[in-house]
Amino acid sequence: MNLDDLSSDLVTVGGRLIRRLGRETRTGESASVWRALSVIEQYESVTIGGLAKAYGSSQPAATKLASRLEEAGLVERRHDADDARVSRLTLAGAGRARLSAERAIAADYLKPMMADLTAADHRAIARTVEILSAFIDGQPGMPDLPAALTPG
Repeated sequence: MNLDDLSSDLVTVGGRLIRRLGRETRTGESASVWRALSVIEQYESVTIGGLAKAYGSSQPAATKLASRLEEAGLVERRHDADDARVSRLTLAGAGRARLSAERAIAADYLKPMMADLTAADHRAIARTVEILSAFIDGQPGMPDLPAALTPG
């Protein structure tokens, strides 16, 4: 298999998995909430513009989403220590609990399917997760790096 096909297959399967989990494990707004809370958790503190960039939305849409999350008590909005005009979002305790619950639901959905796999398949999946995590967390220039989410 060449790298073009492998890369394309990875994107396709990853997208299908996320859509399937969204369809099978949550309803309505909770998928967007899960995604936004995951972004905020990943960076510990993110600007509205950073949320928009990581979430793939416009800044006005991210502002609206952040307001809904704040009103629900899932995130806290604070002024940036270096620039009071900039707001930073952090997870509130309720946001951490909600994200943990959402992840548990998704994991519970996957467990029966994974139970039928062999030990070798489990090791292969674990190794794939390690490789992808290292790539995403350490690859220079990736949009998932915190520097890409701060105003510049």
